[in-house]
Amino acid sequence: LRLFQEYSRSRNELQRKDDEWVRKAVRAQQKALHELKLIDPELYEKLPRMVIWTKRFLNTDKAVTPAASSLPLVVHGPGLTPPVEDYQSPDGDYLDTTRSWT
Repeated sequence: LRLFQEYSRSRNELQRKDDEWVRKAVRAQQKALHELKLIDPELYEKLPRMVIWTKRFLNTDKAVTPAASSLPLVVHGPGLTPPVEDYQSPDGDYLDTTRSWT
């Protein structure tokens, strides 16, 4: 039980440090974006929306749900694969490789 508690504490601490690291990185990105906006607003406007959505991450504790327009999802090809012609499916026989200990 004590080992489980120590493990739980260490995982909790690791999660806290990871969260702190991510928030610090996002803040640094936001600071850089703000500086870019002051220096060159035209270049700032050309940035992809995926870079700019992170400011929502810092302003709320709710789950981040970017707008559907900011997710460039492109799917090519059929949704289902057609069956292979003349395919002979196996009959279901198998070789039992279970070891016998007697």
